[in-house]
Amino acid sequence: MTLEDVAREAGVSLATVDRVVNGRNGVHARTIERVNAAIKLLGFHPDQHASRLARGRDYDFRIILPTGENEFMQALDAEFRATRERQLQERVRLSIQYVDTFDGEALAAALERLPSSIDGVAVVALDHPAVTEAINALADRGVVVLTLVSDV
Repeated sequence: MTLEDVAREAGVSLATVDRVVNGRNGVHARTIERVNAAIKLLGFHPDQHASRLARGRDYDFRIILPTGENEFMQALDAEFRATRERQLQERVRLSIQYVDTFDGEALAAALERLPSSIDGVAVVALDHPAVTEAINALADRGVVVLTLVSDV
């Protein structure tokens, strides 16, 4: 089902359906009820991928893994690489970076150098004051931070 199908069923314009689906103002309560009834009747579910495509926007996620030969971390790296390939078609970019995550200052510096445009970062994080400060700064900017194998 598409927004056009919902508009046709509800007898309203595509713009009106868009306003209702996205919770924007300027739509009469009875019209909202008609649109919602059409959505329910048709089983419409917004397509997140179509939304990203329409906006021409990719999601940018960074993965920070430790340098070294740890078998578990190598397996994690392999999984992220496989995921990166699968996610390209979904307009999701995963970039993997390797840092000495046991050096708190080096890890904090790597986190601080991340571009302001990123959407999220997954990091194997050392419980260190500089790392905690860098993670908090990212979170304050609205960046989603996922710590792996860590209680930070």
